[in-house]
Amino acid sequence: MTTDDLIELFSKAPASFAWSTAESGSRTIGTSEGAALDIWPDHVSMTAIFPSDRLDIAARSGVLMQLLLTAMRPQWETGPNWLAQQMKLAARSKSPVYEELNVIRQVSFVLYRKTGQATLKILR
Repeated sequence: MTTDDLIELFSKAPASFAWSTAESGSRTIGTSEGAALDIWPDHVSMTAIFPSDRLDIAARSGVLMQLLLTAMRPQWETGPNWLAQQMKLAARSKSPVYEELNVIRQVSFVLYRKTGQATLKILR
């Protein structure tokens, strides 16, 4: 998926991201309530919040991460299940940082418990 494809996809609802591109063209960042999408030539990274007191934002963050994973790895049929499982395991984990890497698919998920912030990183 190209940068332009990602911008088009995440410009529509439910994402509705606003975009900014570096003058050098090296990266593009999109932001929306509770989430940021950082597009680089070699990877794409979404950081989103999962606040315990705003379940609507947490649910939206999960949907946006699923959307990104599905867009970047369309052939990975079990990808959405993998991500949902990581989110569940992260929510139950007592560790301050929960991190899981799928080496074959070149995808990682990290949750920082203290801030309720998670990052999904996908290599291109």
